[in-house]
Amino acid sequence: MSLLGGTSFNLLQQSMDAVWTKQLVTMQNLANVETPGYKAKYVGFETVFKKLIGSNDDKLYPQIQATVKEDTATSMREDGNNVDPEKENLELLRAQIQFDYLQSKMNYRFNSLEHVISEGRK
Repeated sequence: MSLLGGTSFNLLQQSMDAVWTKQLVTMQNLANVETPGYKAKYVGFETVFKKLIGSNDDKLYPQIQATVKEDTATSMREDGNNVDPEKENLELLRAQIQFDYLQSKMNYRFNSLEHVISEGRK
């Protein structure tokens, strides 16, 4: 258990790392939109998170691990590239909103700790 808040703090940190990975992969897809044969990649972590939420095992310390996978099932163009720029831009926006939300939750945690520490001095 961490001094900064235990499991919930660790989940926040891991979630931020996973969303950051999602942003990087999405930007890589957008950078390769004109590369012949390039297959779009995506980050799968949300399904792992949903499985962890449903668990009632108190001894389980959830781990969020982003896994990068390749979409080989589709093809957008004749040259084999399957990157859809509109979809990727929406995913990038979604990931940014998720990251901002997680960052605000992390800031709230730190502000709460700071308040507890400063009130303890009085």
